[in-house]
Amino acid sequence: MKNTKKKRFITEEVPEWFTCEKCGADGTWLHLEVHHKNYDRLGHEFDSDLLIVCRDCHPKADAERVEWEARRVSQVGMKWATLEEVETLTAKLLSLK
Repeated sequence: MKNTKKKRFITEEVPEWFTCEKCGADGTWLHLEVHHKNYDRLGHEFDSDLLIVCRDCHPKADAERVEWEARRVSQVGMKWATLEEVETLTAKLLSLK
């Protein structure tokens, strides 16, 4: 990962100007976490691959990623994924945590 503001967030104390990028909650009183929008460049992420989110928004962001990944996978085969395929992909993605 390049030396970006989000890398500094991971490796240093959270500065007070960080806020949740989903709900805008102020980082001074809320625990913030780094969320991966995707795992395409895991270990070499761009800032655009990451979101800084609060604990309340992180599960929502995870669900959005799973839905996005399921659609991306289904589009490769030019078909919509079945519920079973989405559930399988969801379990796979959640196991990466």
